[in-house]
Amino acid sequence: DFVVIFSCVKQPWFSKAWVGRRIDVEAIKEMKQQSTDSGAIAHDNSCSPEGQKLDIGGENGEYHTMCLGGPMYSRIIELEKT
Repeated sequence: DFVVIFSCVKQPWFSKAWVGRRIDVEAIKEMKQQSTDSGAIAHDNSCSPEGQKLDIGGENGEYHTMCLGGPMYSRIIELEKT
């Protein structure tokens, strides 16, 4: 299994509470729901300033990720919160 987190997110799709959150089944479920609804997550119910809804793959820069562990890693990378 891979350990992947959100390293950077953009409003209005995400709140800063998503930074550091692991991409798991629940996160993907929430993103899928929002990509078919309003286009926003945990904020207002509007689309982006450009009128775009959330692209679940983050192809429009809605979010960035960081891989902290996986089959090719000898151990999971631990991050400290500051």
